Amino acid sequence: NHLLRRPLEEIYYLWQLTGGDIEAELRRQGLIKVKPAICTQPKVVIEEGEQFGQKKDSAFFLNDTVIILPLDQLKQRLKDIDPVIYYPLIENGSTSLPSNVSSIDLQETASLPLLIKEKDIEYQLHRVILFERLLNAYPYKRPQIVREARADIPPLYRGHVWAALLEIEGDIHSQYDQIDKETPTLTDRQIEVDIPRCHQYDELLSSPTGHNKFKRILKAWVVTHPQYVYWQGLDSLCAPFLRLNFSNEALAYACLSAFIPKYLNMFFLKDNSPVIQGTYFFIL
Repeated sequence: NHLLRRPLEEIYYLWQLTGGDIEAELRRQGLIKVKPAICTQPKVVIEEGEQFGQKKDSAFFLNDTVIILPLDQLKQRLKDIDPVIYYPLIENGSTSLPSNVSSIDLQETASLPLLIKEKDIEYQLHRVILFERLLNAYPYKRPQIVREARADIPPLYRGHVWAALLEIEGDIHSQYDQIDKETPTLTDRQIEVDIPRCHQYDELLSSPTGHNKFKRILKAWVVTHPQYVYWQGLDSLCAPFLRLNFSNEALAYACLSAFIPKYLNMFFLKDNSPVIQGTYFFIL
């Protein structure tokens, strides 16, 4: 079975494209139960804000129940896929497919709008397998990653592809761990004000965990770039990198650190008015 040899995150990504809904599966198993809003309110709230008379919802407790997700629909959708798609050749620099019906359909899909391509399971299967192999060969295959990224990037590997485009290399986790992200700095107050105010549009970024990750990454950048200062808007610049690498702070920090000197060089100086004027006229 070629599909089951793929990484688990790829299978889950493709499963969602075929209509898989993890919350629906959990509700079907009785692990998610709808509770009337009135039943979630405390019975007593004192002036200091302390609440009484409400038990903690069991949804916040650890539940080690294992749920087997059905793959029948996914297997049915991919049963006629040519097995050669699972093993693309990248050594000769070509990612062209053999001339059969499947490859012709994929080539037609490649010319469609991005929104349609990201919903097409056969096309996404081809792209995630191709990019996974190219990323495993990074940095040797960086030119080919750049070439393929001009067409489109599968959402599953977008964070890693952006890192490759920004030429992120080395032991980024050790470098990030060595940065002091706890000692108070002069910019802490401004960071704590900007983060909750600017990123309520996304559930992950607006969560308490997202706020803590934001603060650590921004503090790490301020500490490691003493020649620069924190300007309002740096958190918004960090947002896409954190969103794409939410479980990998080190990679999000590395991408932010590589992006700024490449595209916003000298922008975060204490007096950046000459840079802003130059950027303004360049954009016009």
